[in-house]
Amino acid sequence: DNDDFDIEMIHLDPNSTRYTTGQSGTTKRKLRGAAGAFMEFFGVSAAIGGGKKQRDILKALISVLKTIKTRQNINFRAPNAQVDVRPLKATGSCFTIVCPGQLARLAAGKHGFFFRRLESETQSFLFLNAHSNDNHPNYREDPSCMEAVYTGMKNPAPLESAKDGLYDLVIVASSPEQREQAVRQVERKLKVFDYAMQKYTGSLEQIIEGLEE
Repeated sequence: DNDDFDIEMIHLDPNSTRYTTGQSGTTKRKLRGAAGAFMEFFGVSAAIGGGKKQRDILKALISVLKTIKTRQNINFRAPNAQVDVRPLKATGSCFTIVCPGQLARLAAGKHGFFFRRLESETQSFLFLNAHSNDNHPNYREDPSCMEAVYTGMKNPAPLESAKDGLYDLVIVASSPEQREQAVRQVERKLKVFDYAMQKYTGSLEQIIEGLEE
């Protein structure tokens, strides 16, 4: 139905082909669902088809996955590689929630189980990224960015520490409805730990900086 539908070939190295496919093709299906585009492999090349926006999302997701795979552990532990999310943000397909590190890991569940299930239910792609102004559009000016703030009674908040710092939880989906559904489910998950989402103000950064003193 896209007026700009097209098919293009991209070339990948053997390792990229393997991790983009995933076990039994699970990663490929997840990427296609989140991007709203199709992808088929021919050796180390891939044919991707869809509207220009959908193809751009898929190519950006493949780049994200390559960066993630440079980490020693992908199971939603502390990122040791930063993903440049600006190409994804340019497609209007992703939402960022800035969270304390411990909260992000707890919300993900053991081995990222909650996020994996959420991806399946909402046709989305989720990943944790090191919080950094170098690889993200200006947080305060980004309308698709929020922060998780503690609403409980304990002082200091039990899940906030200078050691764990901050993560960006990035939710990617070509469909606005799918993306909104994923964001709302994450919001409900955060409430379990006495956190609520609000427009990004940088308050979390100030809290973490205060804990470092």
